[in-house]
Amino acid sequence: MASITNYAGGKWRAIVRRRGYATRSAILPTRLKAEAWARKVEAEIDAMRIPGSTREQAKRQTAAALLERFAKEVSPHRKGAKWETVRIAKIIREADWTRMRLSDLRPEHIRAWRDQALTRLSPASVNREMNLLRGVFTHAIKEWSAPLAANPVHAVRRPAGANKARNRRPTEKEIADICRESGWKEDAKPTVGYEYVGWAVLIAVETAMRLGELCTARIADFHPAERYIALHDTKNGDARNVPLSRRALDLLTFLCEGRPATEHIIPVKAATLGNYFRDVRNRLGIADLHFHDTRHEATTRLSKKLPNVLELRAVTGHRSLQSLKRYYHPTASSIAAKLD
Repeated sequence: MASITNYAGGKWRAIVRRRGYATRSAILPTRLKAEAWARKVEAEIDAMRIPGSTREQAKRQTAAALLERFAKEVSPHRKGAKWETVRIAKIIREADWTRMRLSDLRPEHIRAWRDQALTRLSPASVNREMNLLRGVFTHAIKEWSAPLAANPVHAVRRPAGANKARNRRPTEKEIADICRESGWKEDAKPTVGYEYVGWAVLIAVETAMRLGELCTARIADFHPAERYIALHDTKNGDARNVPLSRRALDLLTFLCEGRPATEHIIPVKAATLGNYFRDVRNRLGIADLHFHDTRHEATTRLSKKLPNVLELRAVTGHRSLQSLKRYYHPTASSIAAKLD
């Protein structure tokens, strides 16, 4: 029942409280008007037309509406916001269960979607989408009181082979060809964005820096005397200092010399530089090579200089040894050589 009380200035305050709905109140000039307003609000609640109701409205909410809310309110504040919103839109288009009421969603619906998705996507791609959904549902349960007894993704097995390590690494010839094709010259600074492809590849295989890290680092972050680059914006959100080999130091010193401290070392957006890299790769006819494979190459090179995996992890920025294992693949022969 509504509460009607006298308010300062001869006015009346009406408060409507109903379990499962947000409390609503209004201040009106007369008691009659306050009572009329309260009756109207209660009627709207009974008819479930009230904006912002929590329980009944949540029960009728579709999974698609939840995903759209996440893409609008949460994704913009996360790393990789652009691609996350693209993936969410793709799931909404392709997954039948997104049109279901959220309260009816069960693990078997996610399981069927997973099996269907595996007919056209790799296990790793499906696993990434499952990770995204797991995060969406966890956030919705904890922050939005979503009508889910448990996260439905937790009860679904991940695709076999989803965490299979990628062994592709660029060869010395491929690196040289990419540098040549992109117009890289050791004694000439780049003048257009396309020419930064070779520089980025050469620095990446020496430092294990990601493409996004290379494109966000500024001249002021380069500390040649101490031989490191300070990264403030990384994929996992952890700042780190990247030690530099002599080769990396020489490349960066040449690139940064005479430029303002506020400029980016590589003044090209990561997405644009990625497009340039793929264009160079395709024109060379190099198969199945991604820029991120330079990180694998760098980790392998660094592992020969840093046999202590804790030191190696400090350079590459992996949070766990399990993550590092995806890139660190010493051969049986190389390990045997250390046993002499």
